[in-house]
Amino acid sequence: MSVDRISKLLLLGWLCTALLVDAWLIPGGLNLHWVVAVFVATAALLTSRFPSTVSFIVLPACLFPGLIRVLYGGYHVSYDLLWLGLLVGALLPGAVRSAWHIPTVWRVPLMTWAMVIVISATIVAAREADFYRALIFEGRMPWESLGGDVPRFDANWVLQVAVAQVAGIVWFDWLFGLEADRFERGVALPMAAGALAMMLAAVYQLFVDIHWLNDNVYGFLGRATGTLFDGNAMAAAAGMWIAGLVLVARRLGRFAAAAQIVAVTSAWLAVWASGSRTGLAVSLLVTIGVVVELVGSRQRRRRVHPAVIALVALAAVAALVIAAKVGTARGPMGRIAELFLTRTPGEVVTELWIRNGYGRHAASMIGDHRWVGVGIGAFHLLISDYAALANDLATADNAQNWYRHQLAELGIIGSLPWIAWVLLFAWFVLRHLRTRSPGVVPLGAALIGLAAVSLVGMPSQLFTVAMTFWTFAFWFVRTSGAAPPVTAVRPIVWVATGLLVVGFTIGTVRVARSSLRPPVRAALMQRDYSYGVYPPEPDGAGGAQYWTRARSARLIEPTGEWLDVTVRVNHSDLATNPVHARVWVDGQRLLDTTLRDATPLTRRVWIGQRSRKVLLDTWVNRVVWPPDLGVNDRRELGLLVSWNFVANETRR
Repeated sequence: MSVDRISKLLLLGWLCTALLVDAWLIPGGLNLHWVVAVFVATAALLTSRFPSTVSFIVLPACLFPGLIRVLYGGYHVSYDLLWLGLLVGALLPGAVRSAWHIPTVWRVPLMTWAMVIVISATIVAAREADFYRALIFEGRMPWESLGGDVPRFDANWVLQVAVAQVAGIVWFDWLFGLEADRFERGVALPMAAGALAMMLAAVYQLFVDIHWLNDNVYGFLGRATGTLFDGNAMAAAAGMWIAGLVLVARRLGRFAAAAQIVAVTSAWLAVWASGSRTGLAVSLLVTIGVVVELVGSRQRRRRVHPAVIALVALAAVAALVIAAKVGTARGPMGRIAELFLTRTPGEVVTELWIRNGYGRHAASMIGDHRWVGVGIGAFHLLISDYAALANDLATADNAQNWYRHQLAELGIIGSLPWIAWVLLFAWFVLRHLRTRSPGVVPLGAALIGLAAVSLVGMPSQLFTVAMTFWTFAFWFVRTSGAAPPVTAVRPIVWVATGLLVVGFTIGTVRVARSSLRPPVRAALMQRDYSYGVYPPEPDGAGGAQYWTRARSARLIEPTGEWLDVTVRVNHSDLATNPVHARVWVDGQRLLDTTLRDATPLTRRVWIGQRSRKVLLDTWVNRVVWPPDLGVNDRRELGLLVSWNFVANETRR
């Protein structure tokens, strides 16, 4: 079996496993992993027997958040896993039977990128639980400081981000394995229909009820979101689908011109309703691309009536006029005016780049963790800490720049694959924009538009927009008729890829166990942090002692320059079965010994004058379960620990 095939099977195996684990980690005890498992299996069985089933699964690509809300009665971003389960299941039958279909020049960076994502997500999900599975599998004890299901929630988010990104690459590969006539009929057409329905939902919000399927911050601001609950993402998708709808409408014969005008008008109304400045930029660029191609088609073949060109161009203008006069939503022009009329050009550039501080903090993350980043999905987890240190920002969000966000999360080493992919594919698009194949210019404009606005936003953070991008990327390649060849990867390339992945893995593990370890971050922020430490008990000398579990971690407020740590165990079989115990202070090993009796053992360490809390970690190789001894005590008893800070004067 070739390395190509092995790598693909491993990636698919991780994708299915991570999808189910992620669904199981959804906070609230919803047990959606069983539903997702059924969805994956059902979709795989149906598409293996009836390949056209894929059409029904991709149809709601732009609708599934709203559909989940309507059918389920509520919506959370984690519920996207329900539709992702159907999509992944639909791709499996074709994907597992073949090696990669992506042309080799793109396959190597994309496959390496996917491997980097998989490794980063696996390590970071474990890191957020401090590499202690009990924090995820058993949940929080009432006396521990970790609020709610924090490790579960964080691991859930990390895996969801990774699953979405890997699923996008697998989708791109699956498209290249399609027969030529199946794409437009079985993928492009149903996705276009779903996109049009999303736009019409935004139009309804614009003219009838801005809060319909939109009772969130966007609805409060008077901005429509269609069926995505995100106005910026909806607008970006609508802008891109101007190209897709125009191309699909050409299949309608004599109704093509009318369908194109309806599509352009609906898209522009949706974009206006969203109030999105980035969506407006994408829509404008794609509309120009459509008009340019119509003009070129008229000059070359004289098949397009001049009225069609004029009407398509005027449809966007008419949509804006109607929306401004009649609609209730806040359009993007007012937001653009606020930006440019109240600031100098230099201030505008600064604002777009820094974006309320997110850009500045992203730069700080890159500077602090330049080689392997903070971990996939971890930008949202760490931005609050960076903001708190700078005393700004109030809401966790992305880096407001897709490229900067990836660099912050994956670092220089982890970003090399996606940078290579972006440069190689961008060069392909720019080289073939002048191809005379119908559809190349609008599709190219959509890809360039999304790439451009990704410098000042991250609409592709939503899987709907990401899937639209991958679909349009394939569509452009297919339409250009210039797809690079699919060949075997040379061994030297596999060696280079392996070295990069190994280096990234080592670096990610290293920072996960040091500077990015959760209790270390909590100490920096002066937060409380503890797990595995039971409530205090009197030590018989006026102090307190604490039973710990097999593993424990606790931040302690320092009151002296020296720290005494005392440990002991009370196992009845110590003489024949001693206990191996370890204690660390601020990550440095203080004690590593074998306890053969119940005699307390004390070690002292100098911590100096400091305001930052001290991190105390403990570990034992075995514990005592009181119920096994007939005692009514449900605790897991590892070490009995006490500590005492000693002033420098006292020591002298």
